[in-house]
Amino acid sequence: ARKNLEIAVAASSRIGEGPDPRWAEVGAGLHMPYDSASEYYRTYEGAPDSTLGAVTPLLSYPLGIPMSERAKRAQLEQAVRRLLAQGPGAMMGSTLLSVDAAELGDRALLDSLLPHSYQGHLRGPFLMLSETPTNDAVNFVTGAGGFLQQVIFGYTGLRLGEDGLEPAFPPLLPSRITRLVLRNVYTRAKRYDVIVDSGGRHIVPRGESGSR
Repeated sequence: ARKNLEIAVAASSRIGEGPDPRWAEVGAGLHMPYDSASEYYRTYEGAPDSTLGAVTPLLSYPLGIPMSERAKRAQLEQAVRRLLAQGPGAMMGSTLLSVDAAELGDRALLDSLLPHSYQGHLRGPFLMLSETPTNDAVNFVTGAGGFLQQVIFGYTGLRLGEDGLEPAFPPLLPSRITRLVLRNVYTRAKRYDVIVDSGGRHIVPRGESGSR
């Protein structure tokens, strides 16, 4: 809700319309329960530890809520414990955890999460994706989108910002992947190839909109 209100303020300013002043006021006043001792964000005030890890990692990505590295790791490690104890559940939840692991520069954790992001979800001769490892609800496009996000916004260390593709943190590949190439990435009316290898991250322009 806070993010939606912040986007509304920014969008209004961008098109030359004055935003309703209540949007910023209400957004700034929305309370996010936070335990400063453990650095856990709570799903609601006084929520027990048993509720941790289900959705709080999403505060870091994709919502981009500023937090310390320790807080980011606290949410992620709790989510991983939940994942190992209860299984992956819906595919999109487990896939996005890899983005946080990459941002923290934790290759060992990134390696351990990769199998959970697709194994158990593949079905049939065409390897269609099931929503969960048990419900056979195919083809689960939201899960596929989550898998792609760990590659695009995790392994590359990139984010979409005001100027298009922007480096947010150093790239990190799983240990068994030596080179990643994303071809023809389109943003801000330009196209790029993104290459991540032993030499780091390279963003190569492909020309203006309309080029092939």
